[in-house]
Amino acid sequence: DDLQVVVTTGPKAGTFSVLIINSTGPGSVTISGLPAGRKVRIIRSERDRQGQDLGSAMVDKKGKLTIEVTARSIITLRG
Repeated sequence: DDLQVVVTTGPKAGTFSVLIINSTGPGSVTISGLPAGRKVRIIRSERDRQGQDLGSAMVDKKGKLTIEVTARSIITLRG
């Protein structure tokens, strides 16, 4: 219950964002229900470092993406 996720669509047709708020320790997170084969951009914000571009990752053929999250961080996925 310490991990919160918000998903939005737009502003352009076919685009989305996923906001992952991790208020506890490090770990891995798997998001499902994403468009299969979609390339997503990963951006991390921490207390002392905002908007770190971590590059991109590919959603697998089942619509899942697993990422590592750092303690007390906010991760944004843009697809």
